[in-house]
Amino acid sequence: MSSIFTTTLLLASLMHFHDMQHALLPTPCFEEINAVEGNLTPDDLWAAYTHQSDQDPDWLLIRASRGVVLGTLLAVPMLTSAKLIAERVRGWGWFARMVQR
Repeated sequence: MSSIFTTTLLLASLMHFHDMQHALLPTPCFEEINAVEGNLTPDDLWAAYTHQSDQDPDWLLIRASRGVVLGTLLAVPMLTSAKLIAERVRGWGWFARMVQR
């Protein structure tokens, strides 16, 4: 499944960017993020955290879901702020254009 996403990302970036330097950058970044995410599964983190703490697993689930909701609510304002900053920083216009679409 990862190869489908990688290929799609590569094709989209080749169509979007006009120079190869910027077109080939998103693919290895995605692969690195995917590799880190694949090695840090929620089950492993959950087992390590509940084993080392005396907290109730139901309470941990409530805390985790609260974090997901807050993260979702903060994602759009943070991305908008990053876009506005990138528009004003020299050399980061590509990021602002990528986020705008």
